[in-house]
Amino acid sequence: MLFASVFTVLADIFPIEQRARMQGVFGGVFGLSSIIGPTIGGYLTDGPGWRWVFEVNVPVGIVAVALVSVALPFVRSRATIRDIDWLGCISLAAGLVPLLIALSLTSTHQWTDPEVVGLLSFAALALIAFVLIERRSSQPIVPFGLFRNNVFTVSVLVAFFSALGMFGTILFVPLLYQGVLAVSATSSGQLMTPMMVGMIAFSTMAGQIMTRIRYYRFIGTAGVLIMMTGMFLLAQVALGTAGWQVSIDLVIIGAGLGLTFPLTLVAVQSALPREYLGVATSQIQFWRNLGGTIGSAVLGSILANRLPSAIQEQSRR
Repeated sequence: MLFASVFTVLADIFPIEQRARMQGVFGGVFGLSSIIGPTIGGYLTDGPGWRWVFEVNVPVGIVAVALVSVALPFVRSRATIRDIDWLGCISLAAGLVPLLIALSLTSTHQWTDPEVVGLLSFAALALIAFVLIERRSSQPIVPFGLFRNNVFTVSVLVAFFSALGMFGTILFVPLLYQGVLAVSATSSGQLMTPMMVGMIAFSTMAGQIMTRIRYYRFIGTAGVLIMMTGMFLLAQVALGTAGWQVSIDLVIIGAGLGLTFPLTLVAVQSALPREYLGVATSQIQFWRNLGGTIGSAVLGSILANRLPSAIQEQSRR
């Protein structure tokens, strides 16, 4: 909700010629917070206790709400709560929640187990119902007609797969640092800094470049290729790998993510009519979040299935 609202508000407040720069700046802010967050989280885990990782969000949230209430410009809208597609929201949640639970269960169950099959079957039925509901809704939360627009479809795909890489890195690189390179939780949070520095720098850079070149879509192609290169290099990390090598890999991944982060939003907001501004922005965030969630579940399942056998194999040696 926050991500979709923030970037929709940006599009409301700033004209299109300034929007790309501001999207880049806000992408940099996200990267900066992603540096500070893991570092504080690691310190709290090693110090006062892991529960403070959640409790610290209460005062931070209060400050954020106060700032929004005081400083955010007011933009009047004719929309009402009756325009919300409640049936679409419920059916989408009914499909996605069992799907994600089923993917998570594969870490301890086989794909053919009744629990997994049952959840996947229920998810499929709920998502079919969701599609039927959306086709009949006057204000659908997912207007399927938008997918006829190539810019929108490609941006959705880029957002989905780049989020899979981003959240996979954020979640599992600290485990790599702690389990393979034997560093503390606090240090593993700090060692994520190179990735976010790359993301901040290149996100801000992308926002500046997009306003100066005609074929800015090639920025996205370059970003995806750079991110894939960083992922490949990170996959080569082994027990004797130096920490500085991992840091270089993370900078490369962050650079690729930074290039794609503002591009997808700006491209979609520019390619569609203004009446689709909110729903198109929320769709990019939705698919980005879905990619991160599915990626986390699938990658976590792979890790949980392969780690015990790998540990046993190493212990025999």
